[in-house]
Amino acid sequence: MDSSAKKKCRQYSVEYLSYGFIPTPQNPSMAFCLNCTKMFSNESMRLSKMKKHLDSAHPDKKDKPLEYYQNLRNNFEKRMTLPRMVTERSKTLDKGIIASYEISQLIAKTGNCHNIGESLILPAVSTVISAMTTINAREILQSIPLSNSTVSRRTNGMAEDIEEQLVCLLRPKSFLCCSTKLFCKTTMLYLWLMCNSGMGPS
Repeated sequence: MDSSAKKKCRQYSVEYLSYGFIPTPQNPSMAFCLNCTKMFSNESMRLSKMKKHLDSAHPDKKDKPLEYYQNLRNNFEKRMTLPRMVTERSKTLDKGIIASYEISQLIAKTGNCHNIGESLILPAVSTVISAMTTINAREILQSIPLSNSTVSRRTNGMAEDIEEQLVCLLRPKSFLCCSTKLFCKTTMLYLWLMCNSGMGPS
C-alpha cells in the first residue's frame, strides 16, 4: 500500500485553542493560527508543533489565558460572517431586480404610467408586508428599483428583446413581405404571441 494512503489525518482538538489554533474555516483538517492568521498543514495538528510555533513566532502571547484566545476566536468568527452577510444581501438584490422586471412588465401590459411603480405599487407592497408579516418592509422595498426612469428602461429593454425574437420567428414566414421595423410594438407583440401559440401561418 502507498505510504501516503497510510498517513493518518489528524483531527482538531479543543485544547489546541490554548495555543492560539482553530481549524481552518475553509478546510477543518488544517490548523489556523489566530495570532498570525496563517494556515498550517494537517501534519502541524500536534500540540508539540503548535507550542513550538507559539514560543518561536509569538513569544509575547505564550502566557495568555484561554479566555484571551476564546475572545480572539469569537472576534475572528464575527469577521468571517461579513462575506456571508454580503452574499445574502446580493441574493436579496438579485431577487429585487427580478421583481422590478416582472412589475415593469405588468405596468406595460396594463398600460399604466411608468411612475405608478413608485407612487402606488411600492407603497401598496409596504402596506401589505407591514400588515401581514413582521418582516422589515423597508429593506425589501429598497431592493426593488421602480422609479419612473427604471420602469421605462426595463419596458424598452423587454420590447427590444421581443422585437428581436419576433424578427427571428417571422423571418421564415411566407406572409412577411415588409420590414418588421414598420410595425408598432403592439402589433409585433400580437404576432409574437400568435407565432408562439402555433396560430400563425406557416
